[in-house]
Amino acid sequence: MTELKGVDDVLQERASVVPPLLYKYCAFNEWTASIFQKNELYFRSPNDFNDPFDSIVRFTCEGSKQQKERFIREHIRLFYPHLSATEALSREETFTSGRMDNELMQSIEAEFMERRRRIGVYCMTKEKKHVLMWSHYANWHTGFCLEFKTDDLFFQSVQPVSYPPYSEVPCINLLIPDWNEVISRGAAGLLTKAKEWEYEHEWRIIDLVNGAKPRQFPPRALHAVILGCRTQDKDRQQMFEWCKGRSPRPVLYQASKKKMEYGLDIEPISY
Repeated sequence: MTELKGVDDVLQERASVVPPLLYKYCAFNEWTASIFQKNELYFRSPNDFNDPFDSIVRFTCEGSKQQKERFIREHIRLFYPHLSATEALSREETFTSGRMDNELMQSIEAEFMERRRRIGVYCMTKEKKHVLMWSHYANWHTGFCLEFKTDDLFFQSVQPVSYPPYSEVPCINLLIPDWNEVISRGAAGLLTKAKEWEYEHEWRIIDLVNGAKPRQFPPRALHAVILGCRTQDKDRQQMFEWCKGRSPRPVLYQASKKKMEYGLDIEPISY
């Protein structure tokens, strides 16, 4: 029997050429100090994302009666191992008869959504000058942007988000014969967003073990900090103090509006 892969195994196998630098837009808030004083990054649940379709998949059961029976047997074996042989057979007969089709699909979807809720995700981008993202994620350009070097093991599992040209939510047919393929498609759903989000060029770390909570990153990974073009003086001064207290010290940049076009200039500043 083929060994069943986990979602984390599948994510690790998705080979990608990672950009040497990745960026995280941030606002000044009650969690900002932890980034610089405790080396903590907060991994969020997809439930808290601004896109309600993020990390969503839908399920179908399209196939022959024999395929459905095989799926039900596998589903019970994998997800209900505590059942006795008699209980498992009874459940299989009930599902196979079609009397509990809706309940079966609802239970699978509910389990997926619960697992989705429990994962932790840290989202980044390869863009540091994107005017819209400065507005959306850095509090209308008053916040800052973190620049990470990705050559550390902390970023070994970072993966790019895909933006397919079609509008349908990713679909998984549960009756395909390979359970590892089902799991692979479910994992891919965690890295798929609508085409409208493509401008973000997002990369993300997905933590299936620790979930939505702070995680420590290596100090050397924080290579630079970019201040927004509307950052207030008090926040700028606070950033100076935080950066002075770090070892190694990150490079500090200031974003400013271009004079003749819609865009940003980013220049190093001393502190």
